[in-house]
Amino acid sequence: MVKERTLTLTRKVVVTERICPTCKKKFEGWGKKKFCSKLCANKDAYIRNAEEYRAHRRQKYHTERKVGAKGKD
Repeated sequence: MVKERTLTLTRKVVVTERICPTCKKKFEGWGKKKFCSKLCANKDAYIRNAEEYRAHRRQKYHTERKVGAKGKD
């Protein structure tokens, strides 16, 4: 026989008002939360690594062009 129990966990955290460095919007955060949303976190990551993303995209584009040019001959 299996017995089931429902448990409730309550935690108290300190919530502070913060400002998102990407969109400058005020939000309530706790712990290490730095951005108001995942979207803003992703935008910040792209801004910090923009040249690496662009270099990778250029390399992929040139590789696809070479493969496409070989197929037409």
